[in-house]
Amino acid sequence: MTSSETLHPIDDVQVLMRAKAYMELSGCTFDEAMEQVQRLIPQVMDPAELFAQVARVDPSKTFDNYISCTQNEFPVELLSTIATDPEFATKYSPLYVYAAVGLGKTHLFSAVINAVPSRKTLFINTAELEVVIESARQKGGWSLFREFFKSLDLLCIDDIQLCEGVPSVQREIFAIINAMVEEKRTVLISSDVPPTRLKNIELRLASRLGGGVIVTLSMGDREYRERILARAYPELKKTPEILGHIAELCSASVRELLAGGRTVHAFMSSGHHALGLDDISVLLGRVPPQKSAEPPVRVETPQDSTHLHKFKEMLEGAESEEEYFLAIQIAINTRLTELRRAGGPESEINKFERAMELVQKRDLQEVMKIIGM
Repeated sequence: MTSSETLHPIDDVQVLMRAKAYMELSGCTFDEAMEQVQRLIPQVMDPAELFAQVARVDPSKTFDNYISCTQNEFPVELLSTIATDPEFATKYSPLYVYAAVGLGKTHLFSAVINAVPSRKTLFINTAELEVVIESARQKGGWSLFREFFKSLDLLCIDDIQLCEGVPSVQREIFAIINAMVEEKRTVLISSDVPPTRLKNIELRLASRLGGGVIVTLSMGDREYRERILARAYPELKKTPEILGHIAELCSASVRELLAGGRTVHAFMSSGHHALGLDDISVLLGRVPPQKSAEPPVRVETPQDSTHLHKFKEMLEGAESEEEYFLAIQIAINTRLTELRRAGGPESEINKFERAMELVQKRDLQEVMKIIGM
């Protein structure tokens, strides 16, 4: 391919049609019209350069450091074999992997690509691919990108559900997958739902996505979650009852689990306060609202609360912004628990729920006003 073709990747038919129209309008010769059209064609970045800027591959993610569980043994083994055996991979293309957020889809796709450094690969999110498609089409360079996709050995498209309701992008993705499958290349697709639950998807694309192998990733049991926490935060192994409690509370996804471990670890590392299991439940916001079976009793004011007094002392001893933030979060969760269990006034409960929303936005000044500290 010449540099001219790289800079002006418009289909020959389009060039000829533009040149003919320009010749008729200006009265110039065909050669002059061609020269003018070529000069006016917008330049398009080389696909390899562009995709290098949006690549999602994390070089630290490998099959060796992915913690699996019994439920995920088959999809992990399948992806590992795809990475090491190209001939095997083409038999199961496209491979569709679906799972909830934070269960390791991105980790495993990165692991596949990191295992084959000598092959031509691309890992891209559907939202980023949509931007590339629209930009290239507007500049008349999408044909060059189509050829680039055909040249790939392995293509990973993340979050395919993001093309729901965008027919133009769906058509291009369908064409890309079809072309690669016909060329016996490997396509991996990820989503948070199975193909049958995708909405506003063209029938032919839905059929193509469901025509290969479909596998799912699951959240493992408590023992699996404890292993993940122990690897991420080795210090928690010194307190197995706390490690197990976090694993019990944070069971929705690996991402939630690690966030819970990070929060507890940060608080324990402050060196100021010992945490009981109830404190951890409050810290992680896992204390369910409870209604008292007895008649409502007088609810202490925020200023009189023993717990809030304790947290005032915690705030005074905080040595970092993160420690300060964690103490406030505990204070609000504890106060909400007190109010709900005692059947406190709805206005008071609403006030502290509002305070929790402000904590998420880190509007500490307004939070302090609300909780009366």
